[in-house]
Order: sequence, then C-alpha cells, then structure tokens
Amino acid sequence: MNGLLTVLPFALVMIAGPQIVSAVFLATSVNWARNSLAYLVGPALSTTLVVTVTYFIVRGQQIAVEHRPRATRESP
Repeated sequence: MNGLLTVLPFALVMIAGPQIVSAVFLATSVNWARNSLAYLVGPALSTTLVVTVTYFIVRGQQIAVEHRPRATRESP
C-alpha cells in the first residue's frame, strides 16, 4: 500500500497535466474559439473514421461468411 501512495501523485500529474496545459494554451491563444473547436473536432473525426472503417470491415466479414457454402461454415 505504501508503494501505491508513492506512485499515485505521479499518475495524477501524468493524466491531468497535459489536459491542464492544453486548456491554458487554448484559453490564452489569440484565436481561442477556432483552436478549441479544432481541438474537439480532431478526436471526434478520428473516432468516427475508425469506427466506420471497423464497422465496414466486420460487416464485410459477416457477409463473406454468410455466402460460403454450408459445408465450409460448419466446424468439424
């Protein structure tokens, strides 16, 4: 338990530190609204793209399995 209490402050700084720094940079920049919007749109766009591509890959695999002859679909 003593080791956990020693490491816990470092974990908190590693998680919260970058978020606090980026918030300060965004709030004090000249074009804060545009920069904040870009900061939010970037991860949203990336997540949407990854989920969409993954969906179509999985969906394509399911369609391919459905169109196989029955003998190759069944397990031995």
